[in-house]
Amino acid sequence: MVKTLAATLPITLITAPMRKGYSRAVVDGLRATTADLVACVDADGQCDPRDLVRLVQALDGHDLVVGRRTHRADHWSRMLMSRAFRTVFSAFFSVPLHDPSSPYLLITRAGLDRVLASDPGILPQGFWWEFYARAAELGLDLAEIPVGHRTRSAGRTQVYRPTKIPRIALVHLIGLVRLRRQLRSRRP
Repeated sequence: MVKTLAATLPITLITAPMRKGYSRAVVDGLRATTADLVACVDADGQCDPRDLVRLVQALDGHDLVVGRRTHRADHWSRMLMSRAFRTVFSAFFSVPLHDPSSPYLLITRAGLDRVLASDPGILPQGFWWEFYARAAELGLDLAEIPVGHRTRSAGRTQVYRPTKIPRIALVHLIGLVRLRRQLRSRRP
């Protein structure tokens, strides 16, 4: 589909011969952007693209606006995992967001460049948690607005399967410790 769109729209398709994982793919995509404002949304159909207009309107003076999924359409187990991780995450970082795993955001070029310069990629399945922790640590002005959230219309999660959860939890706990150390070591 992207190849078809790229034939008629100014779209750059970034591919690699091997899968690189969600975090690395998002970072590569963000690094390839050149616009003054950059929006991100997962392609699984859960976020309503019409909410982008509201993100733009809410940006007014902020560096970053995050779409807070107020009525998440995820399975109860996914929401339970998210709440549990939020509890642990909050013990490590003070991020002024209710939904720090939201993949729906709008950020200024200056803000994005600062976050990318901090070299994100420690949390392999928790990219947005890390992204927002870095943004908050860098002093970016974050805002959050409610957005719609729908049942996934495309694809299935390959990450959060019951057999993978213990390993993911351990990797992310270690990642949170590494991220906190890294961010603290960069403070003036």
